[in-house]
Amino acid sequence: YETGEKLPVIAWIHGGSFQTGASTVPYQDPSRWVQRSGKHIVVGIQYRLGIFGQPNAAGLADDEQNLGLLDQRLALEWIRDNIANFGGDPERITLWGQSAGAVASDNYNFAYPDDPIVSAFIMHSGTSFLTLTSVDPEHTNFTSVATSLGCGNLNATAEVDCLRKIPYKKIISFLKA
Repeated sequence: YETGEKLPVIAWIHGGSFQTGASTVPYQDPSRWVQRSGKHIVVGIQYRLGIFGQPNAAGLADDEQNLGLLDQRLALEWIRDNIANFGGDPERITLWGQSAGAVASDNYNFAYPDDPIVSAFIMHSGTSFLTLTSVDPEHTNFTSVATSLGCGNLNATAEVDCLRKIPYKKIISFLKA
């Protein structure tokens, strides 16, 4: 942008039920939607998905259960701290999410009232009221994965510690099967 004015920034969170998706999936990539004007900067946020992002493990503290949402916060902190180097205005960051990304945006809206970083929200096809993940208060899904990968019959904390030692590719392969 040639005037030297700092451009507004869109931080994009993709959808995919917190299980699939990426900021580079063509039909979810918003950069082409705003690229025509040349008056925005779009930053796609990657975040951990599935068991890696929302493990729902009994052996984790509450603040470790939504790791994907913590990834999004760290990404927004990075954008705030670095976007001026790319011509962006850190005072005009809009958080835009689609589907699960919209749920994440709405959750974010309430999570950081004292330091929101963003100045606006766009929630495309979702809010905090959209339930995308299964309710599993007994943590049976996590325990089933852990047991199948040799981490069964342990207390909750040991189960998490054991699964952390399993290579992520092996976990992904198991989940795909």
